[in-house]
Amino acid sequence: MGQNKFIHPATVIGLDPLPGLETTRTLAKHHIPIIAIAHYPIHYACRTSLCKKILYCNTQSDMLIDSLVCLGAFFALQSGALPVYGYECLLISRYRKKLGQWFYFHLPAASVLEKLINKKLFHRYAQNLGLPVPDTFILSSLAEAGNIMDKLAFPVIVKPIIRTPQWTLSSPNKVFKVENYGQFLPYI
Repeated sequence: MGQNKFIHPATVIGLDPLPGLETTRTLAKHHIPIIAIAHYPIHYACRTSLCKKILYCNTQSDMLIDSLVCLGAFFALQSGALPVYGYECLLISRYRKKLGQWFYFHLPAASVLEKLINKKLFHRYAQNLGLPVPDTFILSSLAEAGNIMDKLAFPVIVKPIIRTPQWTLSSPNKVFKVENYGQFLPYI
């Protein structure tokens, strides 16, 4: 059976993390045309020859939505939108009405995704369900850190409530293991 020339393209949103490249490879094995959106043009995944086109924008901001609108208006066929990471899923879900005329996607409501992505909301949700959760302290200032120091049992894990583009740019790590009080303070 020959390749279908009229197959709808897939739009991989987040080519530059490894899951984006793996998604691209899987689609290519099935002869599905791929358009990708990546954040970092210098990332090794952006050198792939599997995509018909690679666009670059901040995939964790409204620039992603603007890029998708432009992309959708350019193509006559609807495309399957395949966001790789949670924040991209959240953005697309928030703008589902705006994007729905150009893209197919199956995502939960933005309120559900927000609860899953935002560690503060998820922690509260898990507690309300009576699920066992580790002690968690959510800090917004250095002053609050002083109030919890006697409650911490080192080592502790430090991570942001939501992994924002600012966090990603300033650190390649998703979390930090902190062994003592002296190591803890710079992360606040």
